[in-house]
Amino acid sequence: MSSAQPHKATLPPVELLAAQAPGCPCVLVGLNTGGRLGQRLADMGFAPGLPLSVVRRAPLGDPMEVDLAGARVCIRTSEAAVVLVRPLILPGKDRA
Repeated sequence: MSSAQPHKATLPPVELLAAQAPGCPCVLVGLNTGGRLGQRLADMGFAPGLPLSVVRRAPLGDPMEVDLAGARVCIRTSEAAVVLVRPLILPGKDRA
C-alpha cells in the first residue's frame, strides 16, 4: 500500500498589478482599497475573476495601459498598486 499524498497544484502568489511586466497574463483577485478609488476601479470594470494583462507603459512608466477582459483601459501606476492579481505563469518561467 502506498501512502503517497495526491499532488496538489500550488497557485502563484498574489501580486500587485503595478509590478507586472507587459504581456504577463493575470487574473484579477481583488482590490486592496475602498472609497472613491475602489468605486472608480469597479466602475471601470475591475472585478475579481477577470483576465487582464499590462499592454504597455508610458515612456516614464506612468500611466499604464491594461487589457481588462478585452477592454483597454489606462490607469495610473498608483491605482494599479491597489489591484491584486494572480499571474497565470509561475515566477521564473518565461513570461513572454
